[in-house]
Amino acid sequence: MTEEEKQEETAAGEATSDEAAAAAGETAEDEKAAGASASGAAGAEGKEPEQMTEAELRDALEKQFREQQVGDMLVQYMAGLSHIAYIKMGLTEDTADVKDMAQASLAIDAFKAMLEAAHDRLHPQDANALAGALASMQMTFAQASGGAAGGEGEPESGTEEKKEGGSAADRLWVPGKE
Repeated sequence: MTEEEKQEETAAGEATSDEAAAAAGETAEDEKAAGASASGAAGAEGKEPEQMTEAELRDALEKQFREQQVGDMLVQYMAGLSHIAYIKMGLTEDTADVKDMAQASLAIDAFKAMLEAAHDRLHPQDANALAGALASMQMTFAQASGGAAGGEGEPESGTEEKKEGGSAADRLWVPGKE
């Protein structure tokens, strides 16, 4: 695989992971600010998390949780699930050694379940971005696993459909389709 092909493949996975991150409102600057606020949440001492006692860390986390909106936290967690799903698909030379399609499937299924549970309670822009990220993950998973119906490690779409023996096309999540 040429360096250019690796970059294109990595960019494809990062683009959908970036969709989920965008829904979470994350940027590199946001992550730095979050890190700064996490270390600053301990109090006026200005201690780094490594220098804080267990009680100080617990208090800082408690303060953050009190201020955090559940929807925002959910979107951030889903961005993390998206990222780990792509890593576990082993799409790049850097991630090939950790390829585990069963783990990728679990991450995708968890993402889908969380989206279904919270879709109507999330900001519409976030819900739509996450739905797009899910569709991209599912397509990438199908391609990475060879696209074979009923293939090993295929993401579950529902135990009822699996028991009924529905085809892979029937189990593919489509935006707006229940």
